[in-house]
Amino acid sequence: MNEIGYRLIVDKKTKRKVDILNTLISASGPIKIETLSSLLNVTSKTLSNDLKELSELLPNSARLTYQESEGLVLKSENPFLIAKTINQLLAENPINTVVDSVFLGEGYTIDEYSDKLFISSSSLRLYLNQLRNLLLEFNLTLNTSPTISISGHEPEIRFFFFQYYRHAHEGSAVLPDSSQQNKLYNLVKATLDSKKRGLNLDFYRLLNWFWIIEQRIQHKKFVDLPQTSIDQLIDTSSFEIVKELINRLLTQDNLPEDEYVFFSLIQLDCVIYESKTKYFIDALPNHFSVFEPIISDLFSAEELHPAKLADLKMILSAFLSNTMILSDLTPLFQKVTGALKEHTFQHYSDTYRNWKSALSQKIDPNLITYDKDLAVSLTLITKSYYNLRKRDKQNILCSLTGAPSSLIYLKNMILNVLPNSTNVTFLFNKPLTNSIIDVLEIDVCIYNHHLIDTINVAKEIRLSNIPTEVEWSKILFELLKR
Repeated sequence: MNEIGYRLIVDKKTKRKVDILNTLISASGPIKIETLSSLLNVTSKTLSNDLKELSELLPNSARLTYQESEGLVLKSENPFLIAKTINQLLAENPINTVVDSVFLGEGYTIDEYSDKLFISSSSLRLYLNQLRNLLLEFNLTLNTSPTISISGHEPEIRFFFFQYYRHAHEGSAVLPDSSQQNKLYNLVKATLDSKKRGLNLDFYRLLNWFWIIEQRIQHKKFVDLPQTSIDQLIDTSSFEIVKELINRLLTQDNLPEDEYVFFSLIQLDCVIYESKTKYFIDALPNHFSVFEPIISDLFSAEELHPAKLADLKMILSAFLSNTMILSDLTPLFQKVTGALKEHTFQHYSDTYRNWKSALSQKIDPNLITYDKDLAVSLTLITKSYYNLRKRDKQNILCSLTGAPSSLIYLKNMILNVLPNSTNVTFLFNKPLTNSIIDVLEIDVCIYNHHLIDTINVAKEIRLSNIPTEVEWSKILFELLKR
């Protein structure tokens, strides 16, 4: 579920429609009208009107059916289109226009936005309270005078925009286009190939981060990093590679050294934590000795063999170390979405409790701001690692993006629902294009991000940013359906 987009909904009717769809797709059977009315705290008449409007919004392959003796059911031949309908509802929000405009540095007043959006100034002020409350969770302030703007620590402003465009408004017209995507990919590949080194990175996550950074730099909104962070990297070969890359990507002259360092560090938020890949920057302190007791406690509690799972131990150490380095920019990098928390609590509660206990007993509390979130991330990495199984080859291409802790988890979930007869290829660090699909002779593409280019040479399945339980349960049927 698109949590940020949902929280920013300003129209009560739209919010009810989203709640109705989420309730129905999560239900194990029919739901009585009276029960649904009670859950939503509305009258049966209001609910009936909402259901009528929803029926007109749903794709042709989906329909609402009602039998008085049983209740209401949402039937869909393609459940993934329901998530698309929800995203369309979330996109119809005047707050999106305001955030886009602030991101572009346009600087309008409340009255000017009111005229643009055809709503009263008083209504807009009321709507902005929802944005203001959300921004507080990012340690940011919404200013409404003289113009609407967002103020706070620059890394946290960038973090907010990254989360917003990833999870709340992925259909925005200001998102990077195919030319920006291709430029970044080609330059990253050329630079790293020439140096024969580099992290294994989630391409779409890196693309979105670069786009956010580029936009902030264009408006002279620079980061101001501690000198210690700069000194750690400035004389290293890794830093020189990033500096060369940024200078080729951006047209701005005389960038502060802080910006090169920021981009160097932000790569750590895009790392793919898989075996036999590189997942930390050599020049940075790794803190491995600090985390050794924590990981040892976890292995003992989970009855894991350290020698047989040496790769897992290294991955966990690298993830913790990278997260602590990112936390120096802002502790917000420790956070995960509510959906991931809920799923972890429901399915991996024992491992979560073991991680929570290990973190609370063996680590300096000053290092961790969001201990539950960090325990969730570590749980997902741990469970995914030793649940992964080798699969026979077939013709499925998965292009995924997500937080470092959830990316390998998404891979694990997809592998768990695919039959052994499938050949699944994962595309993390390249853009999804028709040419790649052709070369790999792909039959079905699965992806969970905004698609810049239309796929027309294979069947496609668009997952939610964080797929729901219903999507996981239906994915096998959709993949194998001819």
